[in-house]
Amino acid sequence: MRGPDRVQDLGAGRMLMPDADSDTIAQAAADVLGDGRFADGAKRMAVAIGGYGGAAQGATALEALA
Repeated sequence: MRGPDRVQDLGAGRMLMPDADSDTIAQAAADVLGDGRFADGAKRMAVAIGGYGGAAQGATALEALA
């Protein structure tokens, strides 16, 4: 699972439809900023991303493909 689905599943944000209007976007932003559970979800996401190995591991993986 990637992108917005992953962000939402980890509780780090909300997924909006591409055609969301400004009121919907504003409400989603207010919800995310006003609810501490999203901060907790962002911390979980940071841990998950941190486990990917960073730029050095990414470069090594790309070099292995060449």
